[in-house]
Amino acid sequence: MDKTKNGGYKSAFLTLLIAVGVAIAAQYFFPVAFVLPIILAYAIVRCGYGLGGVIIGVSLLGTYIINPLLCLMLAAAFVLPSLTAGFVIKKQLRFFDSVLAVSAASLCGVAIAFGALWLISGTSPIDYLTALYARSLQMLSDSNVNTLYQLVRYADVTSGAIIQSAVNTASSAEAIDAMQEIFRNSLNIGIVSHMIIYALLSGLLCVVIPRRRAKKNGLPVADAPAFDSYKLPKRFWLAFVLSYLAMLIGTETGWYGFYIAEFTVSNVYTFVFTVQGLCFLDYLYKKREMGAVSRVALHVLTSLMAGFIIMLIGMIENMGDLRKRIEQKGGALL
Repeated sequence: MDKTKNGGYKSAFLTLLIAVGVAIAAQYFFPVAFVLPIILAYAIVRCGYGLGGVIIGVSLLGTYIINPLLCLMLAAAFVLPSLTAGFVIKKQLRFFDSVLAVSAASLCGVAIAFGALWLISGTSPIDYLTALYARSLQMLSDSNVNTLYQLVRYADVTSGAIIQSAVNTASSAEAIDAMQEIFRNSLNIGIVSHMIIYALLSGLLCVVIPRRRAKKNGLPVADAPAFDSYKLPKRFWLAFVLSYLAMLIGTETGWYGFYIAEFTVSNVYTFVFTVQGLCFLDYLYKKREMGAVSRVALHVLTSLMAGFIIMLIGMIENMGDLRKRIEQKGGALL
């Protein structure tokens, strides 16, 4: 066996181990599952459809042994976007087209998973996700639960909806019950927006990460644009304003469906403009020759501490094309 094939099999085995570990870990801490489609997409790119399919099947088999219903959910939600991402990367399609294709596949996958869940078990997606969320919280220590509860209740304490002493004295069981109910209410209003945001984020990450990893291993893939060069279409902000105003007018009529639509439009556009704002900041950071690790750390911190401001920056950048203006002025604005 030549070194190239030997290296490929070693990479396939390592990818399989990681995929199996993530799939099993999702049983105990469900958020880990969102890493799985990225790994499975890379398995297709690195190992081909045949061996990549084996990796997908074996990784899900470990979850099936522990929890068949969860295995069904993971397969329905993640296999389609993983195969789509592997296909578009191997075919070297345009970056924008690739992200849209995988995002659409992710949205279809989630819809299929929820539909299958409802038909097979009679459990609504909201009840199932709430139960998974509660199970994940129960895996945490009491101190971690208390810390998370403090963060979740911060806005309520600030607004006066609950006093700080009630938050401080809550037991772990009470805190979990309260966070579970908050999560359920959030899903009732925002499950559609959560699905769309997940699809967009999944489409981006399932293309960017496997493609960069494959390129590092010398595989023939198309070049992906740098993060600081991402740009929304011109007048994208106008689409947001018009659609949000339309939903707002509908909400004022008293139709609850318009309220959910308004919430969905607001959340999805906020997410998109936040990404645009981070791209603009990444452009500024690169102008100052900051390293990748420092830039990522700043992106995480600013997103957590000043998410609304980042969204506004992204919207203003889309309205005024700030990067183009800076380049025209030779970086004078920096």
